[in-house]
Amino acid sequence: MPNQVIFHNNAGFATSFSIQWNGGETGRTEMTTKGDTITLDLTRISIPEGTSCWARAYVQGGPNHDSGDNFNYSRADTSTAVYTISGGTLNPSFSLSVNPSRLLVSIKTASVGDAGSRVKFFDDGAFSGNFSVQWNGGETLRTETVNSGQSTNTVDLTQYTQLAAGTSCWARVYIAGGVNHDSARNFTYDPNNDATIQYTVTGGSLTPSFD
Repeated sequence: MPNQVIFHNNAGFATSFSIQWNGGETGRTEMTTKGDTITLDLTRISIPEGTSCWARAYVQGGPNHDSGDNFNYSRADTSTAVYTISGGTLNPSFSLSVNPSRLLVSIKTASVGDAGSRVKFFDDGAFSGNFSVQWNGGETLRTETVNSGQSTNTVDLTQYTQLAAGTSCWARVYIAGGVNHDSARNFTYDPNNDATIQYTVTGGSLTPSFD
């Protein structure tokens, strides 16, 4: 079972996370807000092989909340446990999915004023799709197709010589069996800033939404 965990905040509150087991716990992650995703590499922590683990959310303005679903830690297993938290401060809820390979996910979610040179997409919708970065007069190649609960490889925008510094960019998802959808939030391309911008898409194939 997994040796890496991804926490995805799809809730109406800010929270940090940790992984718990009988007799131990990891340190808390950074604080996240809705749409943020953060990765925890368990191989850097001393956890006994085969230990049953679960997630804990430290909800800002509400009680701590533990997941009802556990996974068994295995250092040699390269799969990823993805915990998604949703709901409100007094009624949070975790869901767990396990992906067959490691996913590397950035915590940063695009918002007005953000700048960077790399982009990653996280599919939290009920569909499969691939993605691209768009700008006026151009676009990147489409990413590989990912399923719900998975992220794409990082798109390195410095490879696109036609993309000028300072250009306003946005995300597009190409949904299998659904409609294409563009993000409402843009970011500014800065080739000298190696920050990774993450876009998370949710919803159904006909009603997608970027966080």
